[in-house]
Amino acid sequence: MQDLRQIIEQAKPSLLQLFGFAHAVEHHLDRAIRDSGQSIDWTLNDDSTGAFDMLEPTVSIALYRIAQEAINNAVSHAEARRISVQLAATPGQISLAVSDDGRGIAKKRTRIGSGIDNMKTRARLISARCTLAAGIGGAGTSVGIVLPLAIAQVAE
Repeated sequence: MQDLRQIIEQAKPSLLQLFGFAHAVEHHLDRAIRDSGQSIDWTLNDDSTGAFDMLEPTVSIALYRIAQEAINNAVSHAEARRISVQLAATPGQISLAVSDDGRGIAKKRTRIGSGIDNMKTRARLISARCTLAAGIGGAGTSVGIVLPLAIAQVAE
């Protein structure tokens, strides 16, 4: 049943189209945590003044998929107690950060999963920069995406 829900969710990012980027990310974050059965506190801070909703749909969907993957990784692998999502817009760029206070990523990963590679590939395809760093309070992981607005196509 969980797999079917995930297929349906991925087939139609209608929340993104109907309610906007921040709402869609918040919905995914809440649902991923709820479905996991874990007790994880979360926050979503949207300081983007709607900039994510002004992007071309293909760019917006790529960013949404990156956010989904980062959230899924934090919920599934990090053993986190807190997850924070930050959306921001500054002159010339927008940024997305998904951070957790979990166990972090080993410096030498014995098995490289496709999730991190997929996030980096999606970022590269839209000319964004993807970084991995320490997360909340120096623990865990933070996935950061920075997209220069000069490069991003804005929807008309």
